[in-house]
Amino acid sequence: MRALGIGFGLVVVLVAAYIGWQYWTAPDPNAVSYATAKVERGDVVQLAQANGTINPVSVINVGTQISGVVKTINADFNQIVEQGQLLAELDTRVLEAALAQSRAQLRKARAAAALAKVTFERRKALVEEGAASKADVDAAAQQMEATAGDEAIAEAAVKRDETNLGFAVITAPVSGVILSRDVDVGQTVAASFQTPTLFKIAPSLKNMQIDTNLSESDAGSIREGQKSAFTVDAFPGRTFEGKVRQIRLSPTTIQNVVTYNVVIDVDNADLQLLPGMTAFVRINVGEANNVLKVPNSALRFRPKSGKDDKERSGARRQGGPVAMKSGVETQKVFVLRNGKPHPVRVVTGLTDGKFTQVSASDLRAGVEVITGEASGGEKRGRSGGQSWGGGPPR
Repeated sequence: MRALGIGFGLVVVLVAAYIGWQYWTAPDPNAVSYATAKVERGDVVQLAQANGTINPVSVINVGTQISGVVKTINADFNQIVEQGQLLAELDTRVLEAALAQSRAQLRKARAAAALAKVTFERRKALVEEGAASKADVDAAAQQMEATAGDEAIAEAAVKRDETNLGFAVITAPVSGVILSRDVDVGQTVAASFQTPTLFKIAPSLKNMQIDTNLSESDAGSIREGQKSAFTVDAFPGRTFEGKVRQIRLSPTTIQNVVTYNVVIDVDNADLQLLPGMTAFVRINVGEANNVLKVPNSALRFRPKSGKDDKERSGARRQGGPVAMKSGVETQKVFVLRNGKPHPVRVVTGLTDGKFTQVSASDLRAGVEVITGEASGGEKRGRSGGQSWGGGPPR
């Protein structure tokens, strides 16, 4: 019986010890653990990113000022042409008939003008002899001037039809490469309301440009001469370089989003970049070297409860202070002091999307700033251990 009592007592002691151990080592639901990251010193490069289209710097649209049927085509896609080279011809039969009619009208007008001049001279001689009145001379003079005007009109009509006949021959206005041919032999082109485009010629493909659309939030940091880098799907793994030439002042608004066209010059000496390619552009809008930087998550972090939360709630009720001065934004990061988050005001600068440049009198490289918070992660009755992410002991 005594042995049984001793065994029962041991069981009770073991159960009590187990219950106590479970109690002291169970997670505390009210405990808070923090994720931290170290303040670093390094370089921060801020980029503005956008997609754009590669285009020739200049594209000449070759059209026709007259209507007609395409008779011959002497140039095709990708062909290199010289200035003045024959590209196409229109059927000239109608134009030649119009020119012949104008020349006949000119002959008729010249004959009428010659007759009017002779009549005027004859009437003038008769007046001097007293055989005609001065009114007859005036009428003859008027008729002579009118026929002279008709002759001038006929001459202008001949020049017009000769010019139109010359327009039937389409030549290259500049030297370059033909990007597109928009007509075929036998096609009728009508120039009644607008000039139809027959060919598109790029004077050079060695100098290209990228037309990008940047949001208004990035437009303020774009300056002429800024360096840029871009990639295209046609050459994966290769990075090309460019330079900002212009930010155009004409905005585009689509669904209340305002964008500006930024033009980037590109050297295409090897002719590998083709018109119409999509470029993924990164513009270097700022660079800071050997500066303090913190993860962006540290700037976004705010304690879920505590004094700082109360201060932020009170600031919202009162309208909140404006943390801007002279174009520099003041924000907070939190560091651990005695296991509690302590705010440190910092002045932010450039950001690369992952890290942000900061400056503060009581912040230095190697200091750990809080980037995240989690509840219920501590153990009761334990101390001296390392916290998750460099937080308080658990």
